[in-house]
Amino acid sequence: MLETCAPVRMGVGMRIIAAAGVLLAAAALPLRAEPPDPDIPSTFFSCCSRTFQNYRIELKYKPRILGSAAYSFCAVARGIALIAFEATPKIWDLAAVWLLVTEAGGVVETYAGANPFPILAGMDYGSTSFPTLAAATPILMAKARQKINPKE
Repeated sequence: MLETCAPVRMGVGMRIIAAAGVLLAAAALPLRAEPPDPDIPSTFFSCCSRTFQNYRIELKYKPRILGSAAYSFCAVARGIALIAFEATPKIWDLAAVWLLVTEAGGVVETYAGANPFPILAGMDYGSTSFPTLAAATPILMAKARQKINPKE
């Protein structure tokens, strides 16, 4: 569990603040990882530019590359994206948004299942990537795990 306050900027002039066990706020509005209707054609999942090089994606949702792991996971926390997948994020890409998505009611897991937190002293995090999934609900997380697979 992360025990820090995690401010994250998202969009022009938007600041999101999360602290373990505290209601989230974005522009004075509470955040909730409630997914939009998955049958609406504008529903999307967010991913990084390396996702399609390294993974087979079989989700029916439109993929959108937002350009930042933090921004992708914030989209899940805000209820804009159903799922976010980042193929090569570093620990500093995940620290604040892991807490943010979790506190908003979403689910965050590394693809391999290992939890990168708490951070270990002496570990070289600069050369370690943590492929990570975020989803608005546990059901969507299970679907993402079934439909996102490494290419062989």
